[in-house]
Amino acid sequence: MNWAAAHPEWTLAVYLDNAVCDFKSWPGGARQETRQGAGSDGEWKKLLAAYDFKGDDDAIAYKLNPVDNLAPLAKARRFRCCSSTATKTKWCRTRRIRNWSTTATRPSAGRSRRVVKPGQDHHPHGLKDVAPVVAFFHRCTRAEEVKGGEAKAERRQHRMAFFYATADDLLPVLLSVEARHSVVYTLKGPYLRAESGSFPLGSGSAHSLPPQPYESSVCGPTYLVTEAGTDVILRPVTPYEGKDRWAIDQLANPDSTVLRHGGLFGENILLAGEIRTAYKTKVATRLQRAFDTEIRKHFVKIGAYYVGPAAEVLLDSGYRLTAAAEQSPSASDLRRNPSEPEA
Repeated sequence: MNWAAAHPEWTLAVYLDNAVCDFKSWPGGARQETRQGAGSDGEWKKLLAAYDFKGDDDAIAYKLNPVDNLAPLAKARRFRCCSSTATKTKWCRTRRIRNWSTTATRPSAGRSRRVVKPGQDHHPHGLKDVAPVVAFFHRCTRAEEVKGGEAKAERRQHRMAFFYATADDLLPVLLSVEARHSVVYTLKGPYLRAESGSFPLGSGSAHSLPPQPYESSVCGPTYLVTEAGTDVILRPVTPYEGKDRWAIDQLANPDSTVLRHGGLFGENILLAGEIRTAYKTKVATRLQRAFDTEIRKHFVKIGAYYVGPAAEVLLDSGYRLTAAAEQSPSASDLRRNPSEPEA
């Protein structure tokens, strides 16, 4: 939220999941000076050290909590906010941010969306059915495209697709795309040297989809997809421990899309994948549309996700299809019927 408030011109929408947005609420609620809930003495001490505060007074006087800097977003006509709120949350002050999200953005119809989780406490985070949030972001992007006056065909284009797939599911998609478009893949991320290597993924004999090394899909291997022959620009980023670093991302490479393939993790978990682009250049649009077309052709739609044939078998056999093995509660796993009980 702080980044969004500092860059309202670059922020279209945010989703807040049981958002605190004020450390005086958590973990500071336990302090006599704040009187905002139960809080945690241990976490409060960690916060003082992390922010290099000299004491409680410095922390309480701090004016860069997200709730202190919402005015730029309230004034930004294009900004939209979706928030989920648990009705039994007691120890953090979510009401202030919740009220802001539903009042400051109200002048423009459809700029706010509130999802209530009745009977739930602050934890666990997430929703059993993410469809309302996905629909909210689809409305946001489509409204922005309509406002910009793009052609009808472009207004209908999809700039992201979420899926569950094994390597066997995804290989036909990659091969089909690569048969029609000359594309290469470059592993995203920060690098200590200003160099990179691009390669074919579906048809490349030396490269295959690696197993998932982390329990969360967002931490897994992610690739910048570009047309063959396109120079991939490395962007210098803030040095770490005195060492220069470079990033490979879409900020410096707008003619691209991004693939995070997800995949198997552990014994009975399949992590989510996605293909998306933040840009609407002709090349980015062409690449995104190519992947979207093949995913829709080879996969079936279940809820907000496209599911590959082998992934569908795993779903029916009791595997967890989730975005995070540990951080995401099983209640948020993909199900054919979101109302069905947990396994």
